[in-house]
Amino acid sequence: LTCLEEHMTCENVVRISKLTKDVKTSEHFIKAKTGVSEIILKFSKLQNHLEENLIDLKTKKESALREINQIREKMNNHLNQIESALKTELCEIVDDQCHSGIDMTLQEVKKEKANVEHFQQQMEDLCKYGSDLQTFFGLRKTITKTATANQYLQTLADDGKFDKMTLTCEINKHVT
Repeated sequence: LTCLEEHMTCENVVRISKLTKDVKTSEHFIKAKTGVSEIILKFSKLQNHLEENLIDLKTKKESALREINQIREKMNNHLNQIESALKTELCEIVDDQCHSGIDMTLQEVKKEKANVEHFQQQMEDLCKYGSDLQTFFGLRKTITKTATANQYLQTLADDGKFDKMTLTCEINKHVT
């Protein structure tokens, strides 16, 4: 509160008690208090802005995830439809075109085979029980039937009915 003796004159020294008097109501204190309140308000606004941004991002993320899931479901449904259509088309081609042709040829072959087997049995019977004359005439008939059967087999071969049918599946490389 007082100047030391060794010290020279102290001009413009103000007492602390005088400086602190009415400090709480001073303009400087009020401005500082208002400044702190304004900064807190700015921080609150910034905090609210950031929290809203987080909520908005979360909402948009969930929306994007739902949209991705919907696209996946649509793609799965579309692929299921394509698979079903391809399976149906394949079955129609194989069943209608391939099977019907092969089945008809197979039935004809079975019928002709049964006829030839019948003549084979007749030849065996002629050999065991027939006279030489009966065997002679039976042999001529059998040779004629054998020639007819060979001609039928040749016709089937020439028409390509013995050709093996194959089925291949080639996937377009662009699909993958």
